[in-house]
Amino acid sequence: MELLYSDASPFARAVRIVIRQLQLNNVKETVSHPFNNEPILLHANPLGKVPCLIIDDQQALMDSEVICDYLDQHWGKGQLYQSIKHTWPLHRYFTLTKGVLELAVAFQQEKLRKEQHCQSGFWLERMQQGVQRSLNELAQTLKLLPDTQTIAHVFLGCCCDYLSFRHAELQWQQSFPALAKWFDSQCCGEEWLATKPGVH
Repeated sequence: MELLYSDASPFARAVRIVIRQLQLNNVKETVSHPFNNEPILLHANPLGKVPCLIIDDQQALMDSEVICDYLDQHWGKGQLYQSIKHTWPLHRYFTLTKGVLELAVAFQQEKLRKEQHCQSGFWLERMQQGVQRSLNELAQTLKLLPDTQTIAHVFLGCCCDYLSFRHAELQWQQSFPALAKWFDSQCCGEEWLATKPGVH
């Protein structure tokens, strides 16, 4: 199998963390920046987005949640997703976490539009407020996360670190100390260190 990923993508990072948690040594990881329109990515995923997992029979899986679910079902005995699929409050927590990540990525893309002189102050403010409201709820409902590792843990950790990476001005750690404490205690293993942006 071959994973096409962008170093800065928090969604691709979630897949790379799951790969390491499941100790999958048969996955080749290849950097593929979506904006470069590389043939290998466009052939595997017509959407031109990462992450994209090319499986052994030349079929490809796209979308981080689908890829993680596939890996978990085949090599993790479904344990990362088991409680998510059977507990609606936790499922909602996971969905909210993914939504924050999507907002944070869109927020970064809107920031980049400043160079094109078409940045929208309205959308910047709306995205920032959405991120902060959602973080507030995630912080207040941390108790929903079980002691055993789930895919919600992975995505929440990627979300927190992406906010530090791309949106340091938000200072989320100061605003949500309980969430910062959770991140420091939960996201310090080798799989997190090895997948930080800038580390290949």
